[in-house]
Amino acid sequence: MKRVAAPKQWYLGKLKGVYATRPSAGPHKLRECIPLNVLLQQRLKYALSRQESMKIVKDKEGLIKVDGKIRRDPRFPLGQMDVVTIEKTNEHFRILFDIKGRFQPHRIDAKEAGFKLCKVIQKKIGKSKVPHIVTHDGRTIRFPHPDIQLNDSVKVSISTFFLRKYYIFKLTLDIKALILI
Repeated sequence: MKRVAAPKQWYLGKLKGVYATRPSAGPHKLRECIPLNVLLQQRLKYALSRQESMKIVKDKEGLIKVDGKIRRDPRFPLGQMDVVTIEKTNEHFRILFDIKGRFQPHRIDAKEAGFKLCKVIQKKIGKSKVPHIVTHDGRTIRFPHPDIQLNDSVKVSISTFFLRKYYIFKLTLDIKALILI
Protein backbone atom coordinates (compact mmCIF):
# COMPACT_ATOMS: atom_id res chain seq x y z
CA MET A 1 0.00 0.00 0.00
CA LYS A 2 1.11 3.57 -0.44
CA ARG A 3 2.55 5.21 2.62
CA VAL A 4 0.13 8.13 2.40
CA ALA A 5 -2.82 5.69 2.53
CA ALA A 6 -1.48 3.88 5.63
CA PRO A 7 -3.46 4.32 8.85
CA LYS A 8 -2.46 7.32 10.97
CA GLN A 9 -1.99 5.04 14.02
CA TRP A 10 1.19 3.67 12.42
CA TYR A 11 2.72 7.15 12.50
CA LEU A 12 4.76 6.73 9.32
CA GLY A 13 6.41 9.74 7.76
CA LYS A 14 5.01 10.41 4.29
CA LEU A 15 8.36 11.61 2.93
CA LYS A 16 10.50 8.66 4.05
CA GLY A 17 9.49 6.37 1.20
CA VAL A 18 6.71 5.51 -1.19
CA TYR A 19 5.34 2.25 0.15
CA ALA A 20 4.26 0.85 3.50
CA THR A 21 3.69 -2.77 4.40
CA ARG A 22 0.10 -3.92 4.12
CA PRO A 23 -0.81 -6.35 6.93
CA SER A 24 -1.74 -9.91 6.10
CA ALA A 25 -5.20 -11.25 6.82
CA GLY A 26 -5.33 -12.25 10.45
CA PRO A 27 -7.03 -11.77 13.79
CA HIS A 28 -7.30 -7.97 13.55
CA LYS A 29 -8.88 -5.65 11.00
CA LEU A 30 -6.70 -3.62 8.64
CA ARG A 31 -7.36 -0.29 10.37
CA GLU A 32 -7.03 -1.78 13.87
CA CYS A 33 -3.57 -3.34 13.53
CA ILE A 34 0.07 -2.69 12.75
CA PRO A 35 2.30 -5.08 10.74
CA LEU A 36 5.10 -6.86 12.57
CA ASN A 37 7.90 -5.39 10.44
CA VAL A 38 6.56 -1.83 10.92
CA LEU A 39 6.78 -2.46 14.68
CA LEU A 40 10.38 -3.69 14.42
CA GLN A 41 11.45 -0.93 12.05
CA GLN A 42 9.53 2.19 13.11
CA ARG A 43 8.69 1.67 16.78
CA LEU A 44 11.44 -0.51 18.28
CA LYS A 45 14.20 0.61 15.86
CA TYR A 46 15.63 -2.94 15.69
CA ALA A 47 15.91 -2.75 11.89
CA LEU A 48 16.97 0.04 9.57
CA SER A 49 15.22 -1.31 6.48
CA ARG A 50 12.42 -3.64 5.52
CA GLN A 51 14.92 -6.31 4.44
CA GLU A 52 16.53 -6.31 7.89
CA SER A 53 13.18 -6.64 9.63
CA MET A 54 12.29 -9.54 7.30
CA LYS A 55 15.55 -11.31 8.21
CA ILE A 56 14.77 -10.90 11.92
CA VAL A 57 11.27 -12.30 11.54
CA LYS A 58 12.09 -15.14 9.12
CA ASP A 59 15.03 -16.45 11.18
CA LYS A 60 15.06 -20.25 11.55
CA GLU A 61 15.30 -20.03 15.34
CA GLY A 62 11.93 -18.29 15.58
CA LEU A 63 13.04 -15.09 17.30
CA ILE A 64 9.64 -13.39 17.37
CA LYS A 65 6.63 -14.76 19.24
CA VAL A 66 3.21 -13.14 19.19
CA ASP A 67 0.89 -14.33 21.96
CA GLY A 68 3.18 -17.29 22.60
CA LYS A 69 3.31 -18.53 18.98
CA ILE A 70 6.29 -18.18 16.66
CA ARG A 71 5.43 -15.88 13.76
CA ARG A 72 7.54 -15.85 10.60
CA ASP A 73 5.27 -13.59 8.55
CA PRO A 74 6.69 -10.03 8.50
CA ARG A 75 3.24 -8.72 7.61
CA PHE A 76 1.49 -10.42 10.56
CA PRO A 77 -1.07 -7.99 12.06
CA LEU A 78 -0.54 -6.93 15.67
CA GLY A 79 -3.52 -5.45 17.48
CA GLN A 80 -4.30 -3.92 20.82
CA MET A 81 -3.19 -5.97 23.87
CA ASP A 82 -1.08 -8.43 21.80
CA VAL A 83 2.08 -9.67 23.54
CA VAL A 84 5.24 -9.66 21.41
CA THR A 85 8.23 -11.62 22.75
CA ILE A 86 11.73 -11.33 21.32
CA GLU A 87 13.57 -14.49 22.36
CA LYS A 88 17.17 -13.40 21.74
CA THR A 89 16.96 -10.29 23.92
CA ASN A 90 14.40 -11.79 26.34
CA GLU A 91 12.14 -8.74 25.97
CA HIS A 92 8.37 -8.67 26.14
CA PHE A 93 6.11 -5.92 24.77
CA ARG A 94 2.37 -5.33 24.94
CA ILE A 95 0.88 -3.36 22.04
CA LEU A 96 -1.16 -0.44 23.40
CA PHE A 97 -2.39 2.94 22.25
CA ASP A 98 -0.73 6.14 23.48
CA ILE A 99 -2.72 9.29 24.31
CA LYS A 100 -2.73 10.36 20.65
CA GLY A 101 -4.15 7.05 19.42
CA ARG A 102 -0.92 5.61 17.99
CA PHE A 103 0.30 2.06 18.49
CA GLN A 104 3.06 1.88 21.12
CA PRO A 105 4.96 -1.18 22.34
CA HIS A 106 4.91 -1.10 26.16
CA ARG A 107 7.73 -3.06 27.81
CA ILE A 108 6.48 -5.65 30.32
CA ASP A 109 8.07 -8.34 32.48
CA ALA A 110 7.86 -12.10 31.88
CA LYS A 111 5.12 -12.60 34.49
CA GLU A 112 2.84 -10.02 32.85
CA ALA A 113 3.59 -11.49 29.41
CA GLY A 114 1.84 -14.70 30.46
CA PHE A 115 -1.68 -13.31 30.05
CA LYS A 116 -3.74 -11.13 27.76
CA LEU A 117 -6.95 -9.16 28.22
CA CYS A 118 -9.59 -9.69 25.53
CA LYS A 119 -12.94 -8.01 24.94
CA VAL A 120 -15.97 -10.27 24.38
CA ILE A 121 -17.69 -9.32 21.12
CA GLN A 122 -20.02 -12.32 20.66
CA LYS A 123 -21.76 -14.83 22.88
CA LYS A 124 -23.46 -17.76 21.17
CA ILE A 125 -24.69 -21.29 21.56
CA GLY A 126 -23.09 -23.39 18.86
CA LYS A 127 -23.32 -26.93 17.60
CA SER A 128 -24.60 -29.54 20.05
CA LYS A 129 -25.74 -26.66 22.30
CA VAL A 130 -22.18 -25.79 23.33
CA PRO A 131 -21.94 -22.18 24.59
CA HIS A 132 -18.96 -20.15 23.45
CA ILE A 133 -17.70 -16.58 23.35
CA VAL A 134 -15.66 -14.82 20.66
CA THR A 135 -13.08 -12.19 21.64
CA HIS A 136 -11.82 -9.12 19.76
CA ASP A 137 -8.76 -10.99 18.48
CA GLY A 138 -10.68 -13.90 17.00
CA ARG A 139 -10.35 -16.40 19.84
CA THR A 140 -13.25 -18.74 20.51
CA ILE A 141 -13.54 -19.89 24.12
CA ARG A 142 -15.90 -22.78 24.74
CA PHE A 143 -17.87 -23.28 27.95
CA PRO A 144 -17.33 -19.80 29.43
CA HIS A 145 -18.68 -18.73 32.80
CA PRO A 146 -22.44 -18.08 32.52
CA ASP A 147 -22.09 -14.54 33.92
CA ILE A 148 -19.89 -13.37 31.01
CA GLN A 149 -21.81 -11.04 28.67
CA LEU A 150 -20.99 -8.82 25.68
CA ASN A 151 -18.34 -6.09 26.22
CA ASP A 152 -16.94 -7.87 29.30
CA SER A 153 -13.18 -8.43 29.46
CA VAL A 154 -11.63 -11.84 29.96
CA LYS A 155 -8.10 -12.59 31.13
CA VAL A 156 -6.69 -15.35 28.92
CA SER A 157 -3.57 -17.37 29.70
CA ILE A 158 -1.19 -17.25 26.73
CA SER A 159 0.48 -20.59 27.41
CA THR A 160 -2.74 -22.62 27.72
CA PHE A 161 -5.29 -20.30 26.02
CA PHE A 162 -7.76 -20.91 28.84
CA LEU A 163 -9.88 -18.38 30.64
CA ARG A 164 -8.33 -17.23 33.94
CA LYS A 165 -10.63 -14.45 35.09
CA TYR A 166 -13.35 -12.18 33.80
CA TYR A 167 -14.22 -8.56 34.45
CA ILE A 168 -17.77 -7.30 34.09
CA PHE A 169 -18.40 -4.18 32.00
CA LYS A 170 -20.57 -1.77 33.97
CA LEU A 171 -22.18 1.15 32.25
CA THR A 172 -23.39 3.76 34.71
CA LEU A 173 -25.41 6.67 33.49
CA ASP A 174 -25.81 9.86 35.45
CA ILE A 175 -29.42 11.03 35.15
CA LYS A 176 -28.46 14.66 35.84
CA ALA A 177 -25.90 14.61 33.05
CA LEU A 178 -28.50 13.28 30.61
CA ILE A 179 -30.97 16.01 31.56
CA LEU A 180 -28.36 18.72 30.93
CA ILE A 181 -27.68 17.41 27.45
